[in-house]
Amino acid sequence: MSDTLANADSTVTDVNLLCPICKTDRFLPFNGRENARCANCHAMERTRLLWLVLDKHGLFKPGLRVMHIAPELPLIKRFSELLSDRYYACDINPERYSSKFTTLRPLDISCDLVKIPSCSFDVIIHSHVLEHVRCDVEPVLQEFERILAPGGHHYLSVPIRGDETREDMSDELPLAERLRLFGQADHYRLFGRRSLPEMLDRVWGAREKHHVEPLDLFTPGELAMAAIPEDAWSGIGGHTIFHHVRPLIRGASAAARASRPEPSKERGAASARDAADVFAGVGPKLILHIGMPKTGTTSIQRWLTANRDEARRAGLDYWSIAENHSEAIFMAFATQKRIDKGTMWFQRAAASAKLDSDACRKSFDAFLSGLGDRTGYVSAEALWSFGPEDVRNLALYLRQRQVQALILCWIRPPAEFLKTSTQQLCRSTLAVSDFGIRFHRKIPLDYRRLDAWVEQFGRERVATQQFDSDVVAKLEKLLGAFGIDFKASRKSERLLNPSISLVAAKALLALNMTANGENPDRSRRLRNILLDIGGPDFQLPDSVLRRMRSAFEKEAGYLSDVLSMDREWLLPETGGIDDASFFQWNYDEVINLLSAIAGALAKPEDKSDKGSGGGSRL
Repeated sequence: MSDTLANADSTVTDVNLLCPICKTDRFLPFNGRENARCANCHAMERTRLLWLVLDKHGLFKPGLRVMHIAPELPLIKRFSELLSDRYYACDINPERYSSKFTTLRPLDISCDLVKIPSCSFDVIIHSHVLEHVRCDVEPVLQEFERILAPGGHHYLSVPIRGDETREDMSDELPLAERLRLFGQADHYRLFGRRSLPEMLDRVWGAREKHHVEPLDLFTPGELAMAAIPEDAWSGIGGHTIFHHVRPLIRGASAAARASRPEPSKERGAASARDAADVFAGVGPKLILHIGMPKTGTTSIQRWLTANRDEARRAGLDYWSIAENHSEAIFMAFATQKRIDKGTMWFQRAAASAKLDSDACRKSFDAFLSGLGDRTGYVSAEALWSFGPEDVRNLALYLRQRQVQALILCWIRPPAEFLKTSTQQLCRSTLAVSDFGIRFHRKIPLDYRRLDAWVEQFGRERVATQQFDSDVVAKLEKLLGAFGIDFKASRKSERLLNPSISLVAAKALLALNMTANGENPDRSRRLRNILLDIGGPDFQLPDSVLRRMRSAFEKEAGYLSDVLSMDREWLLPETGGIDDASFFQWNYDEVINLLSAIAGALAKPEDKSDKGSGGGSRL
């Protein structure tokens, strides 16, 4: 059979019609529409279009879990052949179906969806079903979203008329009036071109569009051959397929994260505008940079070391004992009990020089004595680990020498710190078994350790600064407020480790579990290969974020109330990933993992060790 079809942009003439489902060339009219129904498989226009879209999206493949409400017979056959019992075909009245390919299950979507576990299906399909539902449709769509797995597809179509959705679920509406308003006796609504996308925005999340544009996927000739009417080729109408992929990450959208406002000015009493008051007394001036971890400390240390001479001429003296002052300051002022434990990363490192406590203190004495009018700068992330007794020892020492000290601390919001620290531990010891109710013990949130610094040095001398990725530029600005301006001969390096991919994290967690107690060198090469695997960025599982929410709010409250930090900045909207996506593997992830390993093993081994070292750069 051939026909002539045209649209506004192109004309398709003398097309040989062919059903994309059963490959017949015979079509029948239906309800005044030519070539509406396939004469062989009886597929209507919207069913044929749905078949084309599903095929284009690669969803006719084994292994998927598919929920199909009020299923079309041609699709029943295809999915049943592919999926067997993983195909969940259902209807409110399954007796009306006679299918030898599958058993239809009874399901009333107005009340039965709540009984289905979350993330149960990879694909959900329903065509011209929602107009029959005698309840509010939006909660039904929310339940569909809940039972759809992250990364899963949801397809729907509904009758469209006008811009606004009209509905009437009352018993009082006469049958003739219902037929006039909604076209069928069992229809309770007709959807609007504007109202439906607005509702989908609320349920699925706002984005440019939720409907499939057939001309974006197919040529006019392909659509004409399948006898898809021209009014279904673009725009929104009764044949339109609405499509949604549930995001892997819930919470802040990518657009929201990209448009997050710049951090607000710090409101602490020791912020840049109060610099003149901080060093108004008599005695050596010292900036003690105490961390916190994962805030670009290595970037600052390397920048100051590389520009030591220029900084000194401008009035800033960086202690020359080492690039990183952690070991020296720890050995000089930590209690002997802490030193004897040997738990600090530099104490465990094989290449550590094992500095002597007395030598470290003598070097620090000489450094302070030689400052003159210059401001000293000590950068030691180990200070973040100091307990009250350690801080008291250091404060007493500085008071005895009349040192005017400013305690400088860069702060990450609690959720960001937890995420970054989790990634770092994935590189070494963290395993899947650690993600239980005691996960908070693996990465403790303890901003209240700053209380010891406030108690010993005074609130006005503890400066907490909002961390961002260009921490060196922020330090330059802060130093400028102290009258320390110099032209750096060497630019700063952003030594923040990039976020590892979700696939890399999952593989590392498994490796850490199997390599527990073994020599880490045995798995070094594999660990380095895994770190390079691409894919979606790492995110924390939803269960961890839910359990930690009260801790985030508690820590943010402390930083806001005691240290005058911006509570809104400390509690940004944080996206998490569904637990099933975090702890389970899908087929594509396994392919990605094996391909990356095979490709890396085919190359000569890179002797550099990306996964080791105690000096975190995150």
